[in-house]
Amino acid sequence: MVNESLDEQKLREYYDSIAEERFNWVKKDRASHIRHLRVSSEARKFIEELASKKPNEKIVVLDVGAGFGEILAYLRSPNTYRVACDISQRALEIAKRNVDDAVVCNAEALPFHDNSIDLILCVEVIEHVINPANLLKEIKRVLRPRGKFILTTPNADNKYYKHDKEHLHRFNRETLIKLISEAGLKVTFLSSIKIRHWKWLVPLLSYEESILIKGEKEERKP
Repeated sequence: MVNESLDEQKLREYYDSIAEERFNWVKKDRASHIRHLRVSSEARKFIEELASKKPNEKIVVLDVGAGFGEILAYLRSPNTYRVACDISQRALEIAKRNVDDAVVCNAEALPFHDNSIDLILCVEVIEHVINPANLLKEIKRVLRPRGKFILTTPNADNKYYKHDKEHLHRFNRETLIKLISEAGLKVTFLSSIKIRHWKWLVPLLSYEESILIKGEKEERKP
């Protein structure tokens, strides 16, 4: 599953060109806000679990495709070291307000050491990358043994799903779990985030739905 019509430079230029417009849209977008709150809530559970096992160390949280760092802003605490990485330099200039470190990079070639990250967030990103399998392999590589990850993506099986021109790939639960498993990561929790559409304060039948997956990198058996 590879989209060969684009390359890293084209993606970088595109996301840099729309950074300001996208920032203004995200600030007003109700669905993004709800999704970020849900993911940050799930992330805090992982952080508390990890912190209990190493109380004297910072929990390193990496948001892959962090955009403007909105989710990491919710995770500010004395126990965390929050790193945003994104292909867009312009987006990260805004993200720096919300994080401890910001790194421009390609999600398919993360510039971090093996086994160095405690928790990785990858929210509405996998559908945007050229080769999703490479992204997942990189997540596995940089996660510490028993490190955790949280991943979301639009559910293509949702009957109200509308294909976005920025989406290079579509996933449903089955195809996403298969790809994650093939990368050598373990899925520990599967759910969804459903966000009802509204018009003039009236809820509509249609809704956005994202697949929500939590998982971990298993320790190697001797």
